[in-house]
Amino acid sequence: MSGPVLGLLCAWLAIITIVVVLTVRQVSMLTARELSQAKGATSVALDGPAIDSAVPQSLAEVLTASTTEVIFVSSSCSGCRDLMTSLSTAELESNVIILLSGQGDTADALNEMVSSSTVVLRDPISSALAHDLNIQSTPFGFTVQDGKIVRKGFIAAPSAYVGHLARGSLSGPETVNAGGTSNQ
Repeated sequence: MSGPVLGLLCAWLAIITIVVVLTVRQVSMLTARELSQAKGATSVALDGPAIDSAVPQSLAEVLTASTTEVIFVSSSCSGCRDLMTSLSTAELESNVIILLSGQGDTADALNEMVSSSTVVLRDPISSALAHDLNIQSTPFGFTVQDGKIVRKGFIAAPSAYVGHLARGSLSGPETVNAGGTSNQ
């Protein structure tokens, strides 16, 4: 090979090496950012309203009892579909309001799963309430008692959670997360 061709080949390899290194760096940074956001989104201490905080007026207007379980679900969440399936077969003793986020056939099917006596608020109302309540993960539930949040958590075991709702046994100041229960 002649000198100019060899020089051009070396320059080309240097450019390709720099592009590959920068691409790997960007992918690593995006992955790290995504992982840190995912950890924060599922942290029960940070997600949702604070224990003992008052509910926003927009939610207080739709509460129908002094103690109400509010459940936030998304039509794109498989755990939410499991929860809604469990709710569809349960006879609930607890007063429940479901905030259903999403549009289309899947959201319509989830809405039709629950009994007509269960209040279901759909988008855009449900998304606005989820924003007001700082809810990032689904399925997420919290108990409102006399206008204050007394319990909250990510719903990791839908059938067990629905069993508690059916017995009307969700009350008291607790935070429930995927790993179990811890008192606040």
